[in-house]
Amino acid sequence: MDNNSIFNSDIDKPTASKVLNMREAVNVYLHFFSFYCGQRLKVFNYFLTIEVVLLGAYASLASGIVELANYQFVLIVISAAASIVSLILFLLDRRLLRLIQFTCQALRKFEDTYESEFPQEMRLLTNINTSMKYTDVTVLFTISYSFFFVAGIFLVLFSIIVF
Repeated sequence: MDNNSIFNSDIDKPTASKVLNMREAVNVYLHFFSFYCGQRLKVFNYFLTIEVVLLGAYASLASGIVELANYQFVLIVISAAASIVSLILFLLDRRLLRLIQFTCQALRKFEDTYESEFPQEMRLLTNINTSMKYTDVTVLFTISYSFFFVAGIFLVLFSIIVF
């Protein structure tokens, strides 16, 4: 018998002696949910900061505010770094999103198991998918990562052709 079947059998058949264990499990999942959501926002904040610094350095070099002997090579490196950073942080964002989805599935399973104790209005994770009528933050994050990735590639080509 594998660990998943033991875990599922414990959740599917709640008993009075397992309530404390279920509360501890829910607290762990809530902690992980909070942690991964916070990490995801931190990754996006780092992404914005790094991209602004890189593109600001590019603009300074390209406009002549800062002068270097071999500035074309530096422009290419800065542009490539902007694309690489976008790609790496996008992949990290996808990983964190998957971990958030995993914890949501576990918490939704808890809501379903104890649905008699929670009115329909209190079942947040069950209701969230049916009541979403706005753009998901994941779409906005993906657009941002994609924009800076494409901008970095464009600036590499622009630096090679123009400078």
